[in-house]
Amino acid sequence: MNLAVFGASGGVGAAVLSLAQSRGWSVRGLVRPSSQCKEEAGVEIIRGSLESPTDVLRTLHGAHAVLCLYGPRSAQSNPFCAHATLQIIDGMQGMGLRRLLCLTGAMVGVLPSNVSLSLRAMAAAYRYWCPELAADASEQERVVINSQLDWTLVKPPRLTNSAAMHLIRSGPTLPVGLLSRISRSDLATFLLDEARDSQHLQERVYVSN
Repeated sequence: MNLAVFGASGGVGAAVLSLAQSRGWSVRGLVRPSSQCKEEAGVEIIRGSLESPTDVLRTLHGAHAVLCLYGPRSAQSNPFCAHATLQIIDGMQGMGLRRLLCLTGAMVGVLPSNVSLSLRAMAAAYRYWCPELAADASEQERVVINSQLDWTLVKPPRLTNSAAMHLIRSGPTLPVGLLSRISRSDLATFLLDEARDSQHLQERVYVSN
């Protein structure tokens, strides 16, 4: 498969690139100009900006699936996820690409009953302290859902740097709480398997170990 990865320099992006390379897949990743990401066999790195339509289209070219893996780096970050995702979607639609996986989080958007009360309380606190970032994440999900593409919203709880457990639970109604977590390695496995198999088309899917 050929993947376009936006947010390739982050923790999840690095895990995705490594796993895709081990599977013999081709990846084109967009990263900041200052990123330390290096090109390796099967991995093409594009240094540019999500704000640049040219960089976005170059990254999308020839992709079978598109992965949006970016997010704010701190509570002081400026909101950008919804706008960037809309630009990627516009590019996909213009090029006739269909498969989109977008990584958000278990606390994003309207929280269904499978999200524990304690995690709901944490989400409410985040909306209070970081209202612009919380609203941007929710708007990002809305943009994806309204895109008419073959989308999947991937909603992990806490991410860890633990070794892969190769035990991944997933589903639109998977129970998640404050103690739920998933390693970045296992999340990368889920993302690549879902990009290939499309088991959760047009679904919000929760994942955990």
